[in-house]
Amino acid sequence: ARGTELPSSGLLHIQSVLGGDIQVGGARRADPETNYLSASLINRTHLSGLSLQTSGKVTFAGNSTGLTDGEITLADGGALNIDSGRSITFNGTVSAAGGTIMARTYGDRFGSIFTNADDLPLDNIATATTLPGMFDITVNPNAVLSTRGRWVNDSLVTDGNYLGGAYTSGGSITLNAAPHIALFTDATQSKAVDLSGSIEIKGNSLIDVSGGGYVSSTGALSLNGKGGNVSLIDETVYFQLQQTDVTNTGSLGGQDLFR
Repeated sequence: ARGTELPSSGLLHIQSVLGGDIQVGGARRADPETNYLSASLINRTHLSGLSLQTSGKVTFAGNSTGLTDGEITLADGGALNIDSGRSITFNGTVSAAGGTIMARTYGDRFGSIFTNADDLPLDNIATATTLPGMFDITVNPNAVLSTRGRWVNDSLVTDGNYLGGAYTSGGSITLNAAPHIALFTDATQSKAVDLSGSIEIKGNSLIDVSGGGYVSSTGALSLNGKGGNVSLIDETVYFQLQQTDVTNTGSLGGQDLFR
């Protein structure tokens, strides 16, 4: 790599179109139905890319007491991509300096392959388990999503191992919640409830795409690092989603509100 570049590291891609829940970091759960990824293992491998896809939910755990097992750091310029058929929850810290974080929930009728408790009913009638929040993206208190640019001072380097001025600009963070998901409230099919995903950024959480800077080996200061981009996409279109019946009775009967 040149002085303005950094070497690329590896990619870990976990794809399970019909799969179980995924937990990243934190204390390992005892149940075999949840795929567990160790924070320390991810950090030691310095991944440039982490891609997670499942029909279940994805959870980034917070730190256990006295530990930092809820902190995930990808290589500078790295990318985290999440596609989840159920909710995505951030409790800890995810960092990729100058990189990208993309999290998306999508409308999948079937959730985790190991349970039917989070499935949407085939008759399109809501049950006690089909509650709002199934497709939410949540950034909880004390959670951090960061693609902030690097701050580098090479003027202090004495062994020739300069860090270079790459990735001083902030990266991008995109959260995209599943739209257009609804079920009937009862067998009359006259009323429907919206289950589309929401984006919740809780208090005391942080989304950081700020720019950084660079001091060269000769002491020249460069503050050309620019701020990055944050996109919060919630495309829910509330009722009426589809045209009512031709007799104009207001009935939604026969319509498939899951799409």
